[in-house]
Formats: sequence, C-alpha cells, structure tokens
Amino acid sequence: MKRTPLGLHGSAKRARMLRRRGTPVAVILAAGEGKRMGMPKAILEHRRGKTFLQVLASTFSSAGCRVMAVVGAGADEVRRYPTRAALVKNPGWPDGQFSSVRVGLSAALRLGAPVVLVHPVDLPGVRASTVRAVLAALAGHEGAVPELNGMPGHPLALTRAAAARVLAMAGAAHLEAAQRSLDIVRVPVRDAAVAVNLNTPEAYERALGFSPRSAPLKPRPE
Repeated sequence: MKRTPLGLHGSAKRARMLRRRGTPVAVILAAGEGKRMGMPKAILEHRRGKTFLQVLASTFSSAGCRVMAVVGAGADEVRRYPTRAALVKNPGWPDGQFSSVRVGLSAALRLGAPVVLVHPVDLPGVRASTVRAVLAALAGHEGAVPELNGMPGHPLALTRAAAARVLAMAGAAHLEAAQRSLDIVRVPVRDAAVAVNLNTPEAYERALGFSPRSAPLKPRPE
C-alpha cells in the first residue's frame, strides 16, 4: 500500500471534485447476529441515544455520501429505528461478512455509484472529516483507507472499477484477501475511531462507559 500525506491530498476541495462526478455510496455492514452483544450491533446505543447505524448514517451523509446498510440477522429489529440509510437484506448473512460486502457492492453499483465506501457497523465513531480525507485521496488509485499509527483502518473506499473487480474475485475468502490485488493508498489520520472496533462487551464498555444496551426506541412521527 502507498501512503498519501493528509496535507497534500486530504482536502475538502478534492473530495468535492470527486463528488461532482457522482455521489459516493457508503455501504455499512450490519448483517451479523451480534451474539456477544446479545443483539444486532446496528441497534446498540452509541451516544445521545443514537444507534451505531444512526450515527454512521449521519456521519457518511455529512461527508456527502448516499448511505445504505446491509442487514441480515435481526433485520426487523434494525428497521424499527429510523435512519438515513437505505436497508438492503442479505439472506446469505450466515456465510460471513464478505457475503454482505458482495451484496452491498452489487447494490451500490446498480445505483451508479462512482465510488463505494465499505464500513463495518461496529466502528461507529469515525469522523466525517476522515471520510472526506479518504475520498480525496482516492484520485489516481483503486482504493483508499485511513491509517492510524502505521495500521490501516476503516472505511475502505473503492472506485467503481475496483468494486467490480472485487465482485469478480470468486476465489477471495474475505475483503482483506480481495484488497491484496488492488492499488490501495493509505491516508494518515488522527482519528482513533478508524481502528476502535466495538465488537465485544469489554470494548464497548471501555469506550462508552456502560454495558452494551440497545438505543431507546423513539416513536415515529405520525
């Protein structure tokens, strides 16, 4: 992977230029059971009573993206919470996360997305500025990811052509394997949330200060 200095390519101007060619589509991977949490991670409370999915949908929308979430286990529970994300069902969710990646990429490409961002729902704290930096750095590359202290994080941004290549990789067992044949640039950021995976009760409580719980369900407006 190559590295792109944030000051050189991480500008809002370059992100706006990319968006003029079409609206990027963010795919939030939210189809897992959340066994360790006792509920789908999409409905876990983050802060201020918002679910993980609601927070991420707001973040990616603020960065200029159209947002969809791939759901599977607990899809009916997830649908009870209003969100800016369009929900896409993955009936094959027991086959693992890469099956949701494929469903999301296919749906995004059908929408005509020039760029697709892939992001797990259990990294809810990523900043909109980080998303914009990753989009800005994509120019001239097949993909881009944020980098924190030398380690890659999320989201992964892919050009339309790269997303189609990933879909065509029949032998890839997971997304990391698919990325190995792509030109992925790393974007150094100061956003610790790109690598803070809240996928266990211990990690959740350490980050938020309370035990895993679903966000309060507010009545929909009449």
